[in-house]
Amino acid sequence: MAHPINEELYQYITDTCLGAYENPSPPLQLLEKIWKNPDFPMHCPEHHYLVPAVLLTTYCRLKNDRKAKLREALNLAGDRAKNLLAGFCGWYGACGAAVGSGMFLSVATGTSPYSTDTWALVNRLSSDCLYNIAEIGGPRCCKRVCFTAVSTSITFMKQHFDLDLGQTTPIRCTFYQRNAECKKTACPYYPAT
Repeated sequence: MAHPINEELYQYITDTCLGAYENPSPPLQLLEKIWKNPDFPMHCPEHHYLVPAVLLTTYCRLKNDRKAKLREALNLAGDRAKNLLAGFCGWYGACGAAVGSGMFLSVATGTSPYSTDTWALVNRLSSDCLYNIAEIGGPRCCKRVCFTAVSTSITFMKQHFDLDLGQTTPIRCTFYQRNAECKKTACPYYPAT
């Protein structure tokens, strides 16, 4: 199913991430900051870019990369994310948030189809994200899968790269009322009542 990419949302994500380079926010907080934009839909393929964007922002800042390098990384991730169609999770069996995490690590490490060690790591990160997303189950929720993919990526980066991208808990969703398919108490991020 074709769904046009909202270029304004892509630019908003990019601009917010570039701004967060100077005013640091951990990836999970940066996700929520971007989602608070009233024009950001509950479900949309722009989430496929959002995951690598927030992770790259923190990664580049921690690596003391120049802001220009972050901009270049965001542009590359954004171009790649546009290849993931809306509904990728259900129609193709690979959630775009999980693929976005692998995309983040691919851009960060300069991995290509010809890489050796990093090729395996990029695929392992995507695999870990897919596994953790699948453990929660469906139906779709772009917020839930982004929380899961980013949290999984934070843990993965600490284990495999000894790099602390930020805290992973606690996560309490504030967007559930906008999701007609919300799993409510079956979701680990649903706020306690």
